[in-house]
Amino acid sequence: MKLTIGALLLVVASAFPAHGWAKTLPPSCGDDGAVFEVATHKNHPAPAPPEAGKARVVFVEMADKDALPVTTRVALDGSWVGANKGNSYFESTLLPGEHHVCVDWQLARRYLKDSPAFEIFTAEAGKTYYFVIKVGWTANVGAVRLTRYDGDMTLSLSAVNEDEGWYLAQTSKSSTATRKK
Repeated sequence: MKLTIGALLLVVASAFPAHGWAKTLPPSCGDDGAVFEVATHKNHPAPAPPEAGKARVVFVEMADKDALPVTTRVALDGSWVGANKGNSYFESTLLPGEHHVCVDWQLARRYLKDSPAFEIFTAEAGKTYYFVIKVGWTANVGAVRLTRYDGDMTLSLSAVNEDEGWYLAQTSKSSTATRKK
């Protein structure tokens, strides 16, 4: 009997993420099952200029000091192109035109709000675009003893100007993401 109940709980737990509801990502995101391993590197060169006839996009993750270390993955036009962990950045090359950006937590955990973030922008050849992924923490004001686990992690995405984006990238580590699944 105990084995049957345990098996049933395992099936239910795998059907629903830790926050209690199945997540449906829009077409601008990639496959929700994608998992990346992220390595960060100090002493990196500045983001490279775009190749001829293409644009460059740089995604910088900025985590609040109280935020738990999480991996955020980034999709362009429905395909995951990379991931960040902590205060890090990565860059990608793309063709000119309209592009849809999706940023989401890599794995659901009980303290993560299910809130992917989105942007749409039009890229021009020869230009570099910067986006900041902000990972924050909002306290649960009803908590008896306040810890990082007594609140919600939050996620936001915003475009920043080239000067601010360049500075944020230079004060962060670069990241390299390898897709594992």
